[in-house]
Amino acid sequence: MLLWVVTQLLLSTKTKKAQGRLGYSDLTIPIAEVKPTIFAHPEFTAFTTKAKKLFTKWQTASVPLLKGLAKGGHPKPLIETIAEDLLATFKTAPLLDAYDVYQHLMDYWAETMQDDCYLIADAGWIAGARPREIVQVKNKENKLVWPEKEDFKKGKRRFKSDLIPAALLIARYFAAERDAIAALEAELASIEQQLDEMREEHSGEDGLLAEVIEGEGEKQKITAKALKARLKDIGKNKDDAEERQALEAYAIRHAARPAGRHQDPAQDRAGRPGGQARGPIPHAYRDRHPDPRRGRQMARHPRRRRAGRAGPRLANPHRPHPPARRTLRHPAAATHR
Repeated sequence: MLLWVVTQLLLSTKTKKAQGRLGYSDLTIPIAEVKPTIFAHPEFTAFTTKAKKLFTKWQTASVPLLKGLAKGGHPKPLIETIAEDLLATFKTAPLLDAYDVYQHLMDYWAETMQDDCYLIADAGWIAGARPREIVQVKNKENKLVWPEKEDFKKGKRRFKSDLIPAALLIARYFAAERDAIAALEAELASIEQQLDEMREEHSGEDGLLAEVIEGEGEKQKITAKALKARLKDIGKNKDDAEERQALEAYAIRHAARPAGRHQDPAQDRAGRPGGQARGPIPHAYRDRHPDPRRGRQMARHPRRRRAGRAGPRLANPHRPHPPARRTLRHPAAATHR
């Protein structure tokens, strides 16, 4: 429906009849300007303004309920209340399907919010926000292994931040250190690229660096020890002046590398800043989530399952919480299942 309205807006203001093509129209603006033109149209801005007002209304009513969740609280009635309120709020929104909006909330509940709420209900906000120490466990070969990836290290101890993403903690308390590490990593990447180019250029049989290259193919490398030994071997011999120049140039770039490669703990969660990851959801359940309205797993198109319903119905709050079919990040939260 929204696409149809947008098309009508364009047809009425930014098109002309196509020459020689009956029933077709040509745009009078460049393709790159279509999106900005739609967003700037008065009817579209009026639509987005009304949708934002509805969301703000729901948000204002829901935030106190979310902040009111405490140790010993009940997440299931909480999600029932805010989900039903979201559905009722957006039923008055033009061009939007209220169940699509509701689905976004339920997807977020299944993927992230559910774990956080049950952790708070079990441990409280303060205890739940504290990093949890990871303890080694024995695998099938009876060897001690780390059961999950850490967010922080302190000496040999490893910790996981379950409730507050590590990236937020780093941004709040270690922004300067994060930026310094990023600068060092950028510098290191630049030098490594230069070294790779020099090694590739002089790696042939008669290459100037052939005598110090170790390994084959992608595993080729040049160590500081090999550079030092080769420079000592050729000495000041004039016949080897060109090789010595190449060796010294490589040695200078090699020595200019930062002392060590630093790892941003925020990247440990998903391989990129700010990310991850709460663990993969089994494939069979990726398109399903627990529906608090029915106490069962439901697919991504709830409006089809509700075709025969006259309106929303609250689930029995005393029923057991519907299982999400996946392990909670914090073991203590599982006790509420």
